[in-house]
Amino acid sequence: MRSFGLAIALALAVAVPAASAANSRSLLWSRVDGPTKAGTQLGLLRSGGVLHVVWAQGSPAAISDTEVNGDGKSLKTVPIASNFDGIGGMSLVGMADGSVRLFVAGGTRPGLPSNLSGINSFVAPPGADGWTLDPTALWGGAVASASDEIGAAVSGGNPITAYSAGFVHVGLGPSPGGDPSYQPDCCGVAPQLATDGSSGAVVMSWLSNGHQSGTYVKQVFPSQGALVSLPSSMNVGSFGIAARLGAPGTFVAYTGLTNQVIKLYQYGGGTRTIVKGPYRIAKVFAGPAGRLWMLWGDANSGVWATRSNKAVTKWEPVQKLALPKNVTAFYNAQGEGSGGPLDAFVDLLIGTNDRGFWRTHVLARDSLAESTSYQSGGAKGKSAKLAFHATDAGDPLTGAIIVVARGGTVLARLKTDPDGRASMNLILGNLHGSTSLKATVTAPGYTPQMISVGLGG
Repeated sequence: MRSFGLAIALALAVAVPAASAANSRSLLWSRVDGPTKAGTQLGLLRSGGVLHVVWAQGSPAAISDTEVNGDGKSLKTVPIASNFDGIGGMSLVGMADGSVRLFVAGGTRPGLPSNLSGINSFVAPPGADGWTLDPTALWGGAVASASDEIGAAVSGGNPITAYSAGFVHVGLGPSPGGDPSYQPDCCGVAPQLATDGSSGAVVMSWLSNGHQSGTYVKQVFPSQGALVSLPSSMNVGSFGIAARLGAPGTFVAYTGLTNQVIKLYQYGGGTRTIVKGPYRIAKVFAGPAGRLWMLWGDANSGVWATRSNKAVTKWEPVQKLALPKNVTAFYNAQGEGSGGPLDAFVDLLIGTNDRGFWRTHVLARDSLAESTSYQSGGAKGKSAKLAFHATDAGDPLTGAIIVVARGGTVLARLKTDPDGRASMNLILGNLHGSTSLKATVTAPGYTPQMISVGLGG
């Protein structure tokens, strides 16, 4: 059952403000593929604390798996396949036995007839680096375009894939009566899938001009649900879908028809405007404990990101992430945020012919507030109590470290309680000279935040 209360809160929430210049950060971007013959989609999955980034390059293509740790550092790259006929759609899922499956559109070698091409599957066993082709898993045929994006998800042990023209396939191979794929709606391209963390229902979002141009959303497994139209622009980066982790709710981020607004819709619930502005890309990704990451942007203004609280009713301060230099086009974005920070991947054109995916690691942003109260300290003079409150989009930030310093001298090192609070007492008479203090809050996965504390009284 979906959360009715969450839908109402989402619909009434205040729009996220645009980030100020102080929130703009230049991040370290690293190349994933390119600068020539790069694939148009990545396979992303975090498994066993490692983020698998599967990418393709070349014609025919080489497919590789780059493993990234929780700090965003590349560990190693493992080959999956070579001489593959297609550098378009690919998607990763984790199976119940701990294995990782890659679904990729195309042929295992150039020149194959259409009945021997389509959606292929490669498997990496639990804890292993090697990938092998599953020869029994092949479907889609001529319908599964090697140039279009594909989606994949798992529900109840069943892998579900979606591909060109909005087709959906359940399982790992054709049934005895033929390919069991079905088409929940006509004319779909660039499908994406997400599995609701509460009900196990798989929801698909895609672009379609079958009814009116824009983004469409529909439950496709275990049964078909209501078809919802979200009027949006028609580039492949203009929408994204994600389901909350450990909580109900599947959400779609999308642009307006003229790229002037970014909205967030909960399937079966409400819609809210996130930000207004001339943005081409709109994406949403699952974060930990029910949180959501949102990312939007365009080639001119760069990339903007924020993360919600656990209830998806409030948002952290928006971060502006400067893109690499000489960007002339911004086509699409993907991301993975289940570990806390967001590993963001952007499909860019640099100059006139240098296209490929670039990667960066975005830490969450917490907030720190302070209040001071004064009281007489008798012979020792007036004392001050400094009370701190560390939060993450309004949720208390437990176990954060707050360092209070004057100049280069640390006066206290505090740890926040389950309510995100910590406090300390100061004898003002013991502070010779300036009473201007700095307090810095740090926590794993968060960008350190500093505030000034002025003592007067």
